[in-house]
Amino acid sequence: MKKKVVIGLILTSILFTGCTPSWRRTQAELNAENAARIAQMEAEYRLQVALMEADEQAQLMRLDAEARLYYDRLNAERVLITAEAQAQADIVAAQAAAEIQRIHALVTAEYIVKSAEAQAEANRLLADGLDDRILRQMWINAWDGALPRTILDSNTSIMMGLD
Repeated sequence: MKKKVVIGLILTSILFTGCTPSWRRTQAELNAENAARIAQMEAEYRLQVALMEADEQAQLMRLDAEARLYYDRLNAERVLITAEAQAQADIVAAQAAAEIQRIHALVTAEYIVKSAEAQAEANRLLADGLDDRILRQMWINAWDGALPRTILDSNTSIMMGLD
């Protein structure tokens, strides 16, 4: 029991000596240091969160820029392919129009040649078949039965040569 009392006295003296004003000041300093450390840790945490948010925002902006670049490249490629297809279609249309004109010119030339050949053949056949009797008959058919007339005013004289 004596041991218990001695131990109790030792503990009591430690407790009373630990409650001195220097201990209280030290405790206040520790509390202030702890508060400062907590504030510093909170500030570091907020900084880390802000950096992570900024990094995330930067990454989103980079991804958005990459997506826009990809879209712009696809759009440019689409425009190029469309222009090439239109140019190719224009070339084919021009070639077709030129071929149509060429064929039309050939057909027209052949028609003119065939028409001229047919007219020449008709003229040759007509020339072979014409004789004085046919020419007289043609002249008779063309005559309307009226004799030629000349109407002159009173001041005009006609002198005709006699054979």
